[in-house]
Amino acid sequence: MAIIPTIDKQTAISEAKQYFKQFKDWNLIKQRAVIAYKITGQQQDNSRAVYECTERLKIVDHLNQDKTALGTIVYLRFIKSYQMKRTLEELENMGMNYSERKARYLQREALLKAYKYIPGNTTTIAKD
Repeated sequence: MAIIPTIDKQTAISEAKQYFKQFKDWNLIKQRAVIAYKITGQQQDNSRAVYECTERLKIVDHLNQDKTALGTIVYLRFIKSYQMKRTLEELENMGMNYSERKARYLQREALLKAYKYIPGNTTTIAKD
């Protein structure tokens, strides 16, 4: 299955990287709202942060369904912010032995696949 992004591959990879790197920021916003609720007792609206974190994890799950290594590499590299060396160690502990070159190739493939799952700017959150 070929994935042809609407933009060039390098730009698609960069946007997917940036999208996954934002997980840390959204997770921090989500945690701040929980801590503020515990301290003040007032509920803060953190639905956007919950949505953004959940969407990123859903994309990782989609990648895992396609090929386990793709989702795992994206999760470790961008959600957990591991360096490639530590990612390779974690993959080895999971029974997946890849060279650094192969892991970088899989990361690139995963980011290209993830790009098609990234929601557009027109996505809105509706409360039930």
